[in-house]
Amino acid sequence: MKELENYWKVFIAFLEEAGNELHTVQINGNRNFNWQVSIKDGNIIGVEVNNLGNEPFLPNNVFYETIQLLIESPNHEALFGNVFSHRLGEEELGLRSVEGHVASVVYGKEIGSTILMRITPIKYLLREANICSFMGGYLRLNQDIIFDLDENGGDKELDVEDFENDYDLKEHKHRFACWAASRAASVINNRFTVQQGKSILNSLKDKKFPEPLNGQTFNEFHKGLREELIELAEKKYGLKWTHGVAAKLINIYHKTIFICDSNVSNNIANLIHPPIDFILLDALSRSYTGELKSEFETARQIRWSNFNSDQYENVINSIRIAVGSKPIWKIEQYWRGYQ
Repeated sequence: MKELENYWKVFIAFLEEAGNELHTVQINGNRNFNWQVSIKDGNIIGVEVNNLGNEPFLPNNVFYETIQLLIESPNHEALFGNVFSHRLGEEELGLRSVEGHVASVVYGKEIGSTILMRITPIKYLLREANICSFMGGYLRLNQDIIFDLDENGGDKELDVEDFENDYDLKEHKHRFACWAASRAASVINNRFTVQQGKSILNSLKDKKFPEPLNGQTFNEFHKGLREELIELAEKKYGLKWTHGVAAKLINIYHKTIFICDSNVSNNIANLIHPPIDFILLDALSRSYTGELKSEFETARQIRWSNFNSDQYENVINSIRIAVGSKPIWKIEQYWRGYQ
C-alpha cells in the first residue's frame, strides 16, 4: 500500500532525526515522559519509553500497525480504546480501537484479555512526527503530510491548458526537488508542509550562480540563500528556521536539480553542499580521527537542525578537508540512510 509506505517513511525519518539521544515529551501540566530510539545492529527497531512500567519497549510494528489502522478506518480516525475495567473485544476496547488493534495484532492478545495501556506514547510520538493529531478520545491521521494541497486545503486542480502549456521538464524537476527537500528538512519542533516548503523554494527556481564560481563565492552565495529562506519562512508562515534547516532544504533541492543531472557542469556539481543529517555526522564521527573526529562529533551533538550559520559552515569546511581534492558530494559515501 503506497499510502502506508509514505507515512512509514515519514515516521522512520522522524526517528532517524531523533538519533540516540534521550527526548522528553510534555503531556500536560507537569506531566511528561522520556523516550529514546532503540537501535540494534545499526537498524532502528523501535523506541524505549519510561511510562510503561516493566514493558518500556515499543517495537516499530506498534506504530506501523497504528498508521495502517488509521488509513483503513472511516475518516482516517480511530478511538483510543479504554483499557481500564474493560477487556479486549468489549465495546470500549474494540479490535478497531488503537489499543485493541495493537494488543491483538502486535502483542497477540486474545479476546477477553486485559491489556497494558500504551496509547500515551503512541499518540504523542505520532503527533511529534506530524503524522497524527488527537482530540476527544480519537487519533486522527494528518492527511496533508502526503498530499500537496492548494491554498484552501483542497486537492490542486489543473485545467487542460495549464497541463499542456505550463508543465515542462524544468517544472517537473522543480516540483520533485521541492517535495524531496521539504520532506527531508521538516523536523521535530520545526514541522512544515510540502506546500509551505515549495512556496519558499520557488525563489530558487531561476536563481543564477555567482560568477566567477568557486568555493568562496559559492559559500557566500549559499549563506545569502539561507538568510533569504529563513526570512521568507518567517514572513509567510511564522516559521522559525535555523541555518541548519534552511541549508538542508537548499542542499536537497540542489542535489536533486544539479548533482543528479549528468548534463550539469562538474564545476557546479562539485561545489554544491551535501545534505547534513544525524546519520552522516554519526558516521563521520566514527570514521575520522583527531581534529576532524572532534568537529564531526561536536556537530552531531549540536544536531544539524539547530545549526547557526557559523556551526553549519564549520561542518562544511571540515567536510572539504575530509574529501581533499575530490568533489564535496563524495562525502555521502558515508551516508547510510538508503539502507
